[in-house]
Amino acid sequence: LRCRCRFTDQKQGGIKSTGEITGRTRALEVEAQQRRLVYFHGDVQGVGFRYTARNVARAFQVTGFVQNLADGQVHLACEGDCQELDAFLADVACRMASHITYQETSQEAASGEYDRFEIRE
Repeated sequence: LRCRCRFTDQKQGGIKSTGEITGRTRALEVEAQQRRLVYFHGDVQGVGFRYTARNVARAFQVTGFVQNLADGQVHLACEGDCQELDAFLADVACRMASHITYQETSQEAASGEYDRFEIRE
């Protein structure tokens, strides 16, 4: 996965010498946040996939959830900085590689709706 963060320069705001965050910095921070939706296919249920994903997430600044689907897939939705997401998803895929046949990934703008990474039933 490639990082596709986009930073725009606004005419107002920035970081003042006191370290105070102003409009421009906040806009850059929000714009750098993404949501990734991943569907893992293969022998991915009953092998500790969700617990592994949750434990791996603890090492990264990501929020979201992982859940089993009725059709045998595992759905993972996560939000964070694009570089954190790339590293997190690569780590999960590496650890569970022997169980994954393929994965489908899409990305969207982050919603900010998650406050942690959790397992959903």
